Amino acid sequence: MKLDTAQFSDSDAEDVKPHEGAISVCFQCGHIHAFGPDLRFRPLTDAEIVEIAGDPEIVLIGNIRGPLRDLMSTYKTLSPEEVQRRIAFLVEQINKAERRKHAGN
Repeated sequence: MKLDTAQFSDSDAEDVKPHEGAISVCFQCGHIHAFGPDLRFRPLTDAEIVEIAGDPEIVLIGNIRGPLRDLMSTYKTLSPEEVQRRIAFLVEQINKAERRKHAGN
Protein backbone atom coordinates (compact mmCIF):
# COMPACT_ATOMS: atom_id res chain seq x y z
CA MET A 1 0.00 0.00 0.00
CA LYS A 2 1.15 3.53 -0.68
CA LEU A 3 0.44 5.10 2.72
CA ASP A 4 1.82 8.62 3.11
CA THR A 5 5.28 7.84 4.44
CA ALA A 6 5.37 11.02 6.49
CA GLN A 7 3.19 9.15 8.98
CA PHE A 8 5.19 5.90 9.03
CA SER A 9 8.85 6.63 8.51
CA ASP A 10 12.00 5.78 10.40
CA SER A 11 13.88 8.59 8.68
CA ASP A 12 13.87 12.29 9.52
CA ALA A 13 10.57 13.95 8.66
CA GLU A 14 12.43 16.51 6.55
CA ASP A 15 13.54 13.71 4.22
CA VAL A 16 10.00 12.39 3.68
CA LYS A 17 7.75 14.02 1.14
CA PRO A 18 4.35 12.92 -0.15
CA HIS A 19 4.19 11.73 -3.71
CA GLU A 20 1.46 11.35 -6.29
CA GLY A 21 -0.76 8.42 -5.40
CA ALA A 22 0.35 8.22 -1.76
CA ILE A 23 -2.51 7.48 0.61
CA SER A 24 -3.04 9.71 3.66
CA VAL A 25 -5.39 9.49 6.64
CA CYS A 26 -6.61 12.54 8.56
CA PHE A 27 -6.12 11.88 12.27
CA GLN A 28 -8.77 14.50 13.04
CA CYS A 29 -11.69 13.06 11.05
CA GLY A 30 -10.38 9.73 9.72
CA HIS A 31 -10.97 10.65 6.08
CA ILE A 32 -8.76 8.69 3.69
CA HIS A 33 -7.55 10.40 0.54
CA ALA A 34 -4.69 10.30 -1.94
CA PHE A 35 -2.25 12.89 -3.21
CA GLY A 36 -2.85 14.02 -6.78
CA PRO A 37 -0.18 15.09 -9.29
CA ASP A 38 -0.18 18.58 -7.75
CA LEU A 39 0.23 17.01 -4.26
CA ARG A 40 -3.23 18.22 -3.25
CA PHE A 41 -5.65 15.76 -1.74
CA ARG A 42 -8.01 13.98 -4.10
CA PRO A 43 -10.66 11.31 -3.57
CA LEU A 44 -9.58 7.69 -3.77
CA THR A 45 -10.21 5.82 -6.98
CA ASP A 46 -12.27 2.62 -6.83
CA ALA A 47 -9.06 0.63 -7.35
CA GLU A 48 -7.36 2.40 -4.43
CA ILE A 49 -10.33 1.72 -2.17
CA VAL A 50 -10.09 -1.99 -3.00
CA GLU A 51 -6.30 -1.91 -2.52
CA ILE A 52 -6.43 -0.41 0.99
CA ALA A 53 -9.45 -2.37 2.26
CA GLY A 54 -8.24 -4.21 5.35
CA ASP A 55 -4.70 -2.91 5.03
CA PRO A 56 -2.97 -3.40 8.42
CA GLU A 57 -1.70 0.18 8.59
CA ILE A 58 -5.15 1.60 7.82
CA VAL A 59 -6.69 -0.72 10.43
CA LEU A 60 -4.06 0.39 12.96
CA ILE A 61 -4.81 4.04 12.33
CA GLY A 62 -8.49 3.33 12.76
CA ASN A 63 -7.80 1.56 16.06
CA ILE A 64 -5.65 4.28 17.59
CA ARG A 65 -7.01 7.49 16.05
CA GLY A 66 -9.91 7.96 18.48
CA PRO A 67 -8.04 7.03 21.67
CA LEU A 68 -5.07 9.18 20.61
CA ARG A 69 -7.29 12.19 19.93
CA ASP A 70 -9.02 11.69 23.29
CA LEU A 71 -5.70 11.49 25.09
CA MET A 72 -4.33 14.57 23.37
CA SER A 73 -7.40 16.62 24.24
CA THR A 74 -7.67 15.51 27.89
CA TYR A 75 -4.17 14.62 29.11
CA LYS A 76 -3.83 17.79 31.20
CA THR A 77 -6.90 16.82 33.23
CA LEU A 78 -5.89 13.18 33.76
CA SER A 79 -3.79 11.66 36.49
CA PRO A 80 -0.31 10.54 35.47
CA GLU A 81 -1.42 6.94 36.01
CA GLU A 82 -4.36 7.36 33.61
CA VAL A 83 -2.13 8.96 30.98
CA GLN A 84 0.29 6.06 31.35
CA ARG A 85 -2.56 3.52 31.04
CA ARG A 86 -3.85 5.15 27.86
CA ILE A 87 -0.38 5.35 26.33
CA ALA A 88 0.14 1.66 27.17
CA PHE A 89 -3.09 0.86 25.31
CA LEU A 90 -1.90 2.73 22.22
CA VAL A 91 1.50 1.05 22.33
CA GLU A 92 -0.18 -2.37 22.64
CA GLN A 93 -2.30 -1.63 19.56
CA ILE A 94 0.83 -0.76 17.61
CA ASN A 95 2.64 -3.86 18.91
CA LYS A 96 -0.30 -6.09 17.92
CA ALA A 97 -0.25 -4.63 14.43
CA GLU A 98 3.49 -5.24 14.17
CA ARG A 99 3.09 -8.85 15.32
CA ARG A 100 0.33 -9.43 12.75
CA LYS A 101 2.49 -7.83 10.07
CA HIS A 102 5.46 -10.06 10.85
CA ALA A 103 3.31 -13.18 11.19
CA GLY A 104 2.09 -12.59 7.65
CA ASN A 105 5.61 -12.40 6.20
